[in-house]
Amino acid sequence: MKKWVVFLGLAFVLLTGFVVAINHADAASLIPLDLSKPESSQVEKPTASPSAEQDFQELKNKAQARIGEGWLYMRSFEKFDVDPPQEEGVIPLVDTTGDLWYYVNASGYVERFVTIFRTMDGKIQQVGVYSDGTAWNTMVDEIVEMAPFRFEPSDYGLPYGFRSPDFKSQKTVLENGLEVVRFTFTKQAEKPYKSLDYQASAPIVSHESSYVFDAVSGFFISKTDIVTMEDGTQRVFTYLEEEIKFDVKPPSDVLAYFELKKQREEQK
Repeated sequence: MKKWVVFLGLAFVLLTGFVVAINHADAASLIPLDLSKPESSQVEKPTASPSAEQDFQELKNKAQARIGEGWLYMRSFEKFDVDPPQEEGVIPLVDTTGDLWYYVNASGYVERFVTIFRTMDGKIQQVGVYSDGTAWNTMVDEIVEMAPFRFEPSDYGLPYGFRSPDFKSQKTVLENGLEVVRFTFTKQAEKPYKSLDYQASAPIVSHESSYVFDAVSGFFISKTDIVTMEDGTQRVFTYLEEEIKFDVKPPSDVLAYFELKKQREEQK
């Protein structure tokens, strides 16, 4: 029996042997993307790791408390800075946008969803549709059984940083006046190593992650992953933004995917 496991957080849908990254966004309405210019901080209060973990849990509780019955709409944008693939068969990472609609019931479970991912030129990469206990992914054209799952706000793997000795949080006010909490941690490699994403570059010696959450709502805003090479070069491996809105019903062309899924099931 094949199943889809949904991680609403780095949000990912895992289909047997196939990974679908749930990213989506309208970059114009999110925090401006300028990787060369760090966010301006008016207030910064570094805290020790235990306090940082507590900050994260408080944000998670705030976000979860805001999840109610009805349609929930998420948008994200993800940008990569990697070397072109050097090995045959390696699928290159591409910048993507996406749009996700989830219907959450009164018990907090997702009953239906449609997720659409596009390249930066607007071309649809894949669509995921879930309803009536089954899910359909258009890229692999498979329909699998899938039980309702609780919707949990994104954290994109931040708890992984709890194990880092330099894991910390900073309470900050951005230039646009938004109060946020930024979490940072760095993983030092035991020895320099080569990555498939940087075959043409020097070996990697460290990996730094930075997460930004809305201090008021508790929701994830952005994530930046930076790798440092043995020669001192730094590259922004990935930058991810996300926005979430409530009571946004899918437009008719999105709702039409439920009927398309039904027709595809009848053909199987």
